[in-house]
Amino acid sequence: MHAWIQTGKAGDIFAILPAIKIRSEQEGRRQDVVVSKQYAPVLNGIDYVNPVPVDLHWQDLHGAILWAKKRYDKITVPQIHGDPKFNFQRRKPSFVLDMWDRAGMIGGFDSRPLEIPFNRIAPSKTVFFADHSESSPFFFAREMESLINSSLPEHQVVRASSIRLKNIKDFIPIMEASDLIVSVETSFLHLSSACSKPVIALVADKPDPWRGTPWQKRFAIHCRYKDFEHRRQEISAAMCRAVNKISIPEPVIFSTGRRNGYNMTSLNGVNIYRYHDADWKTKLAIDDGNGVAKDIRFPSECDEYSLEDARLFTHKGSLHISYTCARTIDGMFRSIQAYGPLEFSGSQWEVKSHIVPKIKGNDFSGMQKNYVPFEIGNKLHFIFGISGQRQIVHELIGDKVVTTYESEAPKWNWGEIRGGAIAKYKDHLLRIFHSRIGGGHKNYDFRYYIGAALMEKEPPFRTVAVSSFPVLAGNERYVDCSHWKPNCCLPYGMETDGTSVKISGGINDCESFTMTLSGGDLHL
Repeated sequence: MHAWIQTGKAGDIFAILPAIKIRSEQEGRRQDVVVSKQYAPVLNGIDYVNPVPVDLHWQDLHGAILWAKKRYDKITVPQIHGDPKFNFQRRKPSFVLDMWDRAGMIGGFDSRPLEIPFNRIAPSKTVFFADHSESSPFFFAREMESLINSSLPEHQVVRASSIRLKNIKDFIPIMEASDLIVSVETSFLHLSSACSKPVIALVADKPDPWRGTPWQKRFAIHCRYKDFEHRRQEISAAMCRAVNKISIPEPVIFSTGRRNGYNMTSLNGVNIYRYHDADWKTKLAIDDGNGVAKDIRFPSECDEYSLEDARLFTHKGSLHISYTCARTIDGMFRSIQAYGPLEFSGSQWEVKSHIVPKIKGNDFSGMQKNYVPFEIGNKLHFIFGISGQRQIVHELIGDKVVTTYESEAPKWNWGEIRGGAIAKYKDHLLRIFHSRIGGGHKNYDFRYYIGAALMEKEPPFRTVAVSSFPVLAGNERYVDCSHWKPNCCLPYGMETDGTSVKISGGINDCESFTMTLSGGDLHL
């Protein structure tokens, strides 16, 4: 006999129920769930569980385990909150992911909704706002309600704190009848998985991000409490899209032949990405998209480097690659940019000429990254970056800078424009770029964005338009990968037929993606 132990609270029970449902289907039987009498009612009427109430406080996990061991041959304990006698190890970036991991089901997370039977009521033009949390209070509830009212003026806001019902499950019909669910870090956020309606998730980050509900594909947006104020525009746009059922392009994950390959660049059917082979260094592999991958051979002088973040481009009719070479000097990371022709010889892709542009600072004295190559009139150029209020573009022959062009630096509201890729687009050059708000990796204090810019195709390559809204925002999509880094989205490749634009890049340092955009999706 086997039993699950999840004594409380309601939100934690709802969070693990989809895993229990999966196990019920695998074994073809109901699952016994040991639960405190206080929270047993939330399991009533669910046909894939047998509630086993115990007369113990929900925080007495130790007592519940002792009770269960006398009655069951095997127990599974996903519960991680409550009993101070236990020092739970945090293996994953969220308590919910740790629950699924403890259940042995981490691979199935975000694969299934919460299934709870309920009686439907007539739909209404409302937004259900779960505005109150005892354990994780949200201090901008009034501001959030005001944002709902201004974004969706024809909708009535129904605040959960103004309604009293005997069982929290009785809220499901009200939530399902609404056009949108907005929830802070509370049981309602987990309960919303039982509904088909889009969800705005406002997620706790105190005392650390582990306390918050993880990103899920069902969320219209997943926003940490501390990010609420500077992400208002994004939240408003997400609410409007969700209510009006406006779909937007989504990244398509590219299955790399090397495990957890990321930051991919694609051009004319050639796909190149970086992956971790040993220690902190990465290699560059070329992949046909069918699981067949081969490392690119570089000159021996590159053997000591970590080879990173390639960009494919053509120059004088031949395929070229630019890339970052990184190393440690005196315990500090340093990097340079290099490029060279990419050739296929026999069965091997090879860079025979390792060309290092003679640009100030491109000498391992610091971190040089994000040079963006493009060709105009058989002349090779690199966007070096932004210096002060000027955008710098270098024209190169081999490793020598022959001309430098300056123009006013492009501006937008989501950080400094960096990197990306460039292609000819109608009467202009189209640049896809990334930017970042915040800095450092502690407590997810940064977020990357992807945007677009139109540039003149004649020197000095002045920027004439920049996206009014991000093409893509970084999120916390979780991959069980040792070098996972949340909120990262970076483009490294782009192809266009003049109508649609296909970009390629990386997500959260663990995955590669492609994404197809129409002209309107660029927000230019």
